[in-house]
Amino acid sequence: MDKVSFVIPVYNEEENVRILFNEIKSVMKKTKYDYEVIFVDDGSTDNTLKNLRSLSRSEKNLQIIPFRRNFGKTSAMSAALDNIKGKYIITMDGDLQNDPRDVPRILKELKDHDVVSGWRRNRKDPFTKRCPSRAFNWLARKMTGVKVHDFDCMLKGYRSEVLKDLKIYGDMHRYMLPLVSMRGFTISEIEVNHRKRKHGRSKFGFGRIVRGMLDLFYIKFWLDFSTRPLHLFGTLGAFLLGVGTIISIYKIFYQFLWLGQEFIVTPLFMLAVLFLILGIMFISFGFLGEIMIRTYYETTGKKPYELKK
Repeated sequence: MDKVSFVIPVYNEEENVRILFNEIKSVMKKTKYDYEVIFVDDGSTDNTLKNLRSLSRSEKNLQIIPFRRNFGKTSAMSAALDNIKGKYIITMDGDLQNDPRDVPRILKELKDHDVVSGWRRNRKDPFTKRCPSRAFNWLARKMTGVKVHDFDCMLKGYRSEVLKDLKIYGDMHRYMLPLVSMRGFTISEIEVNHRKRKHGRSKFGFGRIVRGMLDLFYIKFWLDFSTRPLHLFGTLGAFLLGVGTIISIYKIFYQFLWLGQEFIVTPLFMLAVLFLILGIMFISFGFLGEIMIRTYYETTGKKPYELKK
C-alpha cells in the first residue's frame, strides 16, 4: 500500500492542530492509502506543542518535530522532509484554511504529474493580503517561466523523488515550483477550496513581502545562470568596458589629441575610469564563478542534468 506523508509546519496554532489532524484522518480513511502526519512545531509560544503531544498519545500516525525557537516555515519543511517515509508528500498550512478534502484529487493528479499545486482561486483573505499576493504571483510567473497562478499556496502534492536531495533555506518554501521545474519535473495545477481563518492570528506582514521579493531575484539568477555565471557577469563587464572605452576615446583621442584641448580630469573622465575598473572586475567574477562551478561538478561527481526515471 502506497503511503502519503503530510508535512504541516505550525506556529501558535493551538486551537487548530487537533481539528486539522481529525479532518485529515477522516479523509484518508476513505482512500486506499496509508498515511503519516508530520507536524513541525516552529517554536510556538502557546499550547500548540502541548496539544500535539496530547494528541500523539492516541494517534500512531502522528509525528512531531519540535523546534527550540521560531526558525521559519522553510526550516520546518526541511526538517520534515528529512523524516518522510511516504511515496507521496502533501504540504499544508496548519491554520485550517487549506481543506484536506482536496487531497484525494491531488493524489489522483499525481498519477500523471510529478507535482500538483493548489490554486486558491476564491481566497478568503482580506484585500490587504490578496492584492500583494496577486502582484507577486504575476511577477513570479514572468521571472521564472512557471505558469501557475498561486506560488504561495501551501497545499501542494509531490512525488517523493521530486524532493529528494532538494536543499531549501531562507524563505525558499514559496519557490519550490521553480526549483523542481529547473530539474525537469512536470507541474500541474488544480483549483482548491480556501477557508476563512477561524482561530489564531495570521503571520502575514510587510517584512515577508520584502524577503519574498529578494528570494525571487535570487531564484531568477539561479535558474538562468547557476551553471554559467560568466554569461551574466561577462555581459555586464563587457557593457561597462564598452561604455568606459567610448568615453575614454572621446576624452583622450578626440578632445585632447584631435582638437588640442587642455587635458583636464573631469567627472566624465573619472566615470570612464570607474566603468573600466568595474568592467574588469565583473568579468573576473564571471571567470571565478565558472571555475567554482566546474570544480564543484568535478569534485562531487554530480551532473548538470537529471535522467527521467
